[in-house]
Amino acid sequence: MIERLTMILAEKGDMGHVALFLWAAAASVQSLMLLRDLTATAARLEDFVMAIAQVNAMITERRSLTDLHEHPGTDSAFHQTGDADGQTDDE
Repeated sequence: MIERLTMILAEKGDMGHVALFLWAAAASVQSLMLLRDLTATAARLEDFVMAIAQVNAMITERRSLTDLHEHPGTDSAFHQTGDADGQTDDE
């Protein structure tokens, strides 16, 4: 099949066109393979980011439950009584 196609192209055209066609076909195949690999990599990255988000949510939830247990009556795990500079409202 390929030999027949090569013979037809060799008889009706020059070998430069054959070489150009083979180069373009190889470049197209490589581009498709690269696109497939990039798509798979993006999916793996998305899975990784989702797993990190789940771990972060678990840690945050556990921390807030621990803080509520240790400091009953506070509404937040990050409850502060002072301003950003460390001064309280009473001062």
